[in-house]
Amino acid sequence: MCERAFLNELRSLAQFFGCIKPHSSMVSGEQETVIQEALDHVAHKNIPLAIRVLRRLIEDNPLNLKGRLLLGTIYMDLRSDPRAVKVLSKGREICRQTIKYLLMHADLLAQDGNLQDGRDLVVLLHRIADTRFYEGLFLHKLAEDLIRIGAYNRAMRFMAYGDTDDLQRHGR
Repeated sequence: MCERAFLNELRSLAQFFGCIKPHSSMVSGEQETVIQEALDHVAHKNIPLAIRVLRRLIEDNPLNLKGRLLLGTIYMDLRSDPRAVKVLSKGREICRQTIKYLLMHADLLAQDGNLQDGRDLVVLLHRIADTRFYEGLFLHKLAEDLIRIGAYNRAMRFMAYGDTDDLQRHGR
């Protein structure tokens, strides 16, 4: 991907992040600042520093989906495909686990009768929808990367089964 297209893609991701409600993005204000710092490093063509900032962010905050998505996108641009697949796959798995947790939480609230006029349920449903949207972004990036590197059969199996970890274990 050319530099201009890459920067445009990162800008559009940043704009998308701006549209998501803060409660659903699962990141603090401090984490948002770190993400912006990484984007600034990319804009100043200091990709290695941006990668270090994002890797440190993800190590400190494993559930940070924005950081994972940006790091995976950078790795894709650098043609570091195994790293991109690893980061994006982990992001997708976090989304899946988070959605399971949120659904169980909603079920427990409903069983206990602890729903306050349905407001708690609405908040949970918004978080589920936002997380599902992130999962879709991770899926799109993973499929795009697999197709770009010519791993068409692997991409087809991924789209059919959705488990890149299984594909990596079996060398497909």
